[in-house]
Order: sequence, then C-alpha cells, then structure tokens
Amino acid sequence: QAEDGIRDIGVTGVQTCALPICLLDRMYIRDDYVGLWSEIQRLVSSGLSRIVVSGNPGIGKSWFGLYIAHQLLSRKSPPVVVWEARLSGTRTLIRDGRVLDGSLDDFRTELNNTSAWYLVDEAVFPGAMRVEANTLVFSSPKRDNYRLTLKATASTIRYLPPWSWDEIEACHALLYADDPDRPLAEVRAAFERWGGIPRFVLEKLRDESAQSSLEEALATADVTALRMSVGQIDAAPDTSHRILHIVRSEEHTSELQSRQYLVCRLLLEKK
Repeated sequence: QAEDGIRDIGVTGVQTCALPICLLDRMYIRDDYVGLWSEIQRLVSSGLSRIVVSGNPGIGKSWFGLYIAHQLLSRKSPPVVVWEARLSGTRTLIRDGRVLDGSLDDFRTELNNTSAWYLVDEAVFPGAMRVEANTLVFSSPKRDNYRLTLKATASTIRYLPPWSWDEIEACHALLYADDPDRPLAEVRAAFERWGGIPRFVLEKLRDESAQSSLEEALATADVTALRMSVGQIDAAPDTSHRILHIVRSEEHTSELQSRQYLVCRLLLEKK
C-alpha cells in the first residue's frame, strides 16, 4: 500500500486486461469504433479536448473506451492514460508501463497535463472533472451526467449507434458460438424484439428480469413523452431508450429512431 491510498498493481508492459472493465480475452471491434475514434482524433486536433460519447444503454460504450485506451497505449510513445470508473469510485493511472490504482481524488497532476488522456466510464452526475487532459466521457443519454462537460469550452458530443444484425451475428460467432445458452436462433429472435442492443440480445439473453424490462417499458411508456423525445435525446425518460434508438449521421451526431414494431404496438395498446 503506497502513500495517499495509491496502490501499484505491478503490471509491467501494459496489456489490455490491466484496465478495470476488461473481462474477456477477446473483443469484437465494430467499424463504428474505428470510425468514431478517427472522428475523435480529428476533433482533438481541431482544438476540441472535451468530448462526450453517448448512445443507447447497453450498446458497448465502455468497450469503446477500452478500445480507445488500447489504441493510445499501443502507440510508439504511449501517453499517460487515466481511466475513471465513476460508479465504483476508482481511478487507474497507466504511465510508463506501470499501472497505479487510486481513488477519485488521485492523479490530479497527471490530469492537468495537456498530452494526457482522461477516460471517464459510467459517468454519473456531476460528470468529469474539468482538467487540462484530453477528456472523453462515456455516458448513457442522460444530460446531468455530462452537462458540466458540455458547458466547458472546447467541448462537443458524439454518438455510438445500435448494432446491425451483421455485427451481432459476427460477435456471436467470435464470442458465443459454443455457448449452449445463446443459440443463434434465439439471438435473432431477441434482435427482432430489441434491435441492436447487445446487452439484451447477447449478454442477458437468458436473464428473465432483463428481458421483461422491455415489456415494462411498453406498459409504462407515455406516447406524448416519446414524441417529445425526438430532438431532445438526453431529456427523454430512461425507459424510452428501450423503445427509441439513437442512430448516427456520417459525423456521429445523432437522430432518434423508433423501433417501428414496438411503437406501433404501443400506440395500439394505448388506444
């Protein structure tokens, strides 16, 4: 145990799984990961150093953050990276091939280095600290989680879209092909219900509570509130994001798209 509660994890030659959210030895890389990372680098080069990455809950924003960390740490001269997991209240510093584990009060000196990267996962209110490091905030579309980040100068927001069936099928082949609890036919049926949300289509396919949450969302949804959500993504009720999907433009800005079958069913049930 080091001073100030900072613990040296003792990992030399940083590997992907040194990061807190890495639970598997394989990862499906979406084309959108590559495209949005390219867009983020363009934005940073243009002077925008505070970027929020949002999208429907369950589409893999945390895994996108892991992909970015891997890209940064794979550079010939890797920058300092601080990974912050807000829900667990921890920070992880990766520097010079070493990994240090600390609290939300640690590594402030590193975070005021303009060449460092500050990756904030599971963002909750009040969001990321205002620091000099390049800041990426990964958050569900709830404005309180990133309002202060977007109020700061040099800030903007971009979105990850839901997955296509081709992506779900490819990920299934890579990670779940031999899993008897995730037969492809059931995965396809879940995709028809949920759309491209892998948390429910793949990860929680057999989780009855998770699967029933779609029915709960339909039962409690307010049609007027859903209509008002169009153009106000981050003001929408939490349950609406099971029915409405955030799709992206070419530049990863956003639009709302309804799950057509679900909305038609909702309108019929509310009559």
